[in-house]
Amino acid sequence: MAKMKWFRLYSEMLHDRKLARVSRREQIPKTTLLGIWVSLLCIANDSPIRGTLMIGEDLPMTMPEIADELEISESDLSNIWNTLIAVGMIEFHDECFCIASWDKRQFKSDSSNERVKRYREKQSDNDVTLPKRYSNALDTDTDTDTDKKLMAAPAAEFAEILQLWQETFPKKPQPRADNKTLQAKLKTRMRSSHFQENWRASLVKAGQSKFLHESTFFDLGWFLKNDEHYEKCLNGNYSDQQSDNGSKPGRKPQHETQHFAGRM
Repeated sequence: MAKMKWFRLYSEMLHDRKLARVSRREQIPKTTLLGIWVSLLCIANDSPIRGTLMIGEDLPMTMPEIADELEISESDLSNIWNTLIAVGMIEFHDECFCIASWDKRQFKSDSSNERVKRYREKQSDNDVTLPKRYSNALDTDTDTDTDKKLMAAPAAEFAEILQLWQETFPKKPQPRADNKTLQAKLKTRMRSSHFQENWRASLVKAGQSKFLHESTFFDLGWFLKNDEHYEKCLNGNYSDQQSDNGSKPGRKPQHETQHFAGRM
């Protein structure tokens, strides 16, 4: 199988709390750490087994080899490495270092080979032969996993939003993983490509608002209720900056706040 020449990179990493902790603990600039982390993602993407740090299918990379690839000293890497493991960003399985949650962030459907294979299997089931003149073009011009997201809220996406919610709002009510109502809301929101691309940044920005941390109306159900709500968070409507009249931008009227509070 041909190597993937690209991988998903999320802008929310700029505000990732785990990376921020590593940066503070090791006293290195966040930009330097981001460069190291993105380099590790590149290595993992080019690995014979995506998501792992290997130079061959049965040959894991050693620390000196990783340090050499990153062009930093092994002693400098050692401290950073131990902290990355401590915060759960690097894991060790089957005698090999791995990027944690790689499969949750990267999708098998990103590979055009997988999409073409599924298409041809479907055509075979319907006794329809794929015309040669179409080659791979019938499937490769579609968005990677968009169709899958339109059918149902992927378990990985739902687990990811629950995890980010817990990390961002630890004092807020924490929904259960089997919450069908929230799953249905996420399924609806996933029909929007804008939501797919921006919900993480929106939730991170909401986490920067003291007002939302203290407000009783704001919970994950409210965030997923409609497009307007997450877009308000994304646009900074609930930032802690005071408006000219001294009120909070985007503050809910008292009756609306009580309305949401009564539904919790």
